[in-house]
Amino acid sequence: MKGVEPSSSAWKAEIISRYMTSACRYIYYSFFMKLSIVNVSKIYFFLVEMLFLYQYNFIKCSFLLGDYVERVDTFLNGNKIFQDDEGFQFGIDAVILSNFAGKILKKKDSLVDLCTGNGIIPLLVEKKITEGKIFGVEIQKHSAELAVKSVLENHLSEKIQIINNDLKKISHFFGKHSVEVVTCNPPYMIFNHGKQNPNEPKAIARHEIMCTLNDVVFAADYLLKTHGTFCMIHRPFRLPEIFSSLHKFNMEPKRMQFIYPFIDKEPNLVLIEARKNAQPGLRNAPPLVVREKNGEYTDDIKSIYQSLS
Repeated sequence: MKGVEPSSSAWKAEIISRYMTSACRYIYYSFFMKLSIVNVSKIYFFLVEMLFLYQYNFIKCSFLLGDYVERVDTFLNGNKIFQDDEGFQFGIDAVILSNFAGKILKKKDSLVDLCTGNGIIPLLVEKKITEGKIFGVEIQKHSAELAVKSVLENHLSEKIQIINNDLKKISHFFGKHSVEVVTCNPPYMIFNHGKQNPNEPKAIARHEIMCTLNDVVFAADYLLKTHGTFCMIHRPFRLPEIFSSLHKFNMEPKRMQFIYPFIDKEPNLVLIEARKNAQPGLRNAPPLVVREKNGEYTDDIKSIYQSLS
């Protein structure tokens, strides 16, 4: 089936059909696989998010059928990204991290995005780096292939390079202390923490199966020049490990921001900016709340999406 024109009513019907199908699949697995019924509530927020993205024209979708359902999303900045509907797809954490890192990027910086997935962060920040190079490192072959496809679709092959390899072998394809900025949206969960997704690509993206927190920080340390910057998003409960690992590799936390799903809930994400061989001194940025009580995005989140245009 060819992609549906975004301007047509058929396209809108296709969007609703696809995401209702995804929602029904979620209910099916929740019931028959006896997952926590709390997970079903995620369907509501999933659909609310899609309606928001549609309303603000952050994405426009078309669908291609092959061995898997492939979706093409177009951002406000004009870049397109290919995603596998059955695989791990980027979430708001990648968008928030792109905005967080974007505040310190300079036009001549070189940047390496570790655990790049389908290349979401390079595609969102590339307009900030007008004279430098961007690299994405991804171990999963299919995700890396989608990232390459997106780079080619956007005519960015001179600016963005995707490397399908293990970040633990970072010295095989980068010189030591060669870049100004490293970003990473890593697997949040240690290998034996929580229930792993039966879908292997999703499990690898969420659990430390192929790399650990120390592996990520070691790679960042190897890559960064003196006073280079490492930006990462992670779970707050792992902050003690994060700080320990950063200090182990001579990186000093300089900026931190907690992300709250709702204003009356505990933070479930934290953004960290660390600098190589820097003096101590940590600044707490104002907290960022993702959703209003009715489930809609807050003005701060809407502003972040708009700022990435």
